[in-house]
Amino acid sequence: MITIVLPIKVEKKENGINDLDRAAQFLIPSIEKFFCLDKLYEFIIISPECELDEVKSRIKSDKIKFTFYNDYQVSQVLPEYGWFKQQVIKLAIFDKIKTDHYMLFDADMFLTRKVNYEPDLFIDGKPLCNSSQYKTHYSWWIQTTKIFKMYRYYDPEAIGPDLTPMIMNCSIVRQALGKLTSIYEKDWTLVLYDTAGFVNSDNDIAPVWHEYGIYFVYLMTWHDIFDYYHGYSYFVGPSVWNGDNEVSNDFIDSMFGDENCFVSVIQSNIKTLNLEEIYEKVKKHLIF
Repeated sequence: MITIVLPIKVEKKENGINDLDRAAQFLIPSIEKFFCLDKLYEFIIISPECELDEVKSRIKSDKIKFTFYNDYQVSQVLPEYGWFKQQVIKLAIFDKIKTDHYMLFDADMFLTRKVNYEPDLFIDGKPLCNSSQYKTHYSWWIQTTKIFKMYRYYDPEAIGPDLTPMIMNCSIVRQALGKLTSIYEKDWTLVLYDTAGFVNSDNDIAPVWHEYGIYFVYLMTWHDIFDYYHGYSYFVGPSVWNGDNEVSNDFIDSMFGDENCFVSVIQSNIKTLNLEEIYEKVKKHLIF
């Protein structure tokens, strides 16, 4: 069994779109249609307390068991900036999970084909690890490694863990956060609060660490990753990453025609995005 975790922020972005719209229109229907629901223990959603009632009113399903938390029920100490807050939540939630593993999604994602517990998520009892080349987020790996007060070389061309969607091992999350607490002799939430990145003059996020870096730097340094993961895989297929992508019907169909990958992304910060137009093209694939 596995648990799905989704942080949601309702506040609208510059393009007028919010996470709740995306989740309600794209992600949740896709989970209903394509996920291996017989293996889904629960679906946890975390949002700010002031938005939780609105989230509960929109996120409904006859097929999925939802559990809702406000963000401070998950962690009492959270960075102020939303992106870093979300990363802490993705780690801190392990303490609420009743299964050995949980799978993290973001609201700008949705499933594009049938997802089988094996071999899409697990093989021989071990999860697969969503992957990319280290150079994709190279500075993030270097900066996060420094949080552990150590140095580690990453071959930029080599394949390593990527970002969301990701399957997390609750025991390893607990150990990684405990290691930070041990190194700094204070609670890990305070460590990450004190070392969170910043928004620079160009309004770009300059991270000092990221959640998957903390998890995987610990795992790869103090354990063998393949004791806990069967191997690397590619979960994400054709996606809309920037405003230059033409979101044609043919492109949408290609998202749902990829036999290898099973997740697509419509990047949340595209200012020119018209979500309703895209939904009209996508909904035929999501409706039963």
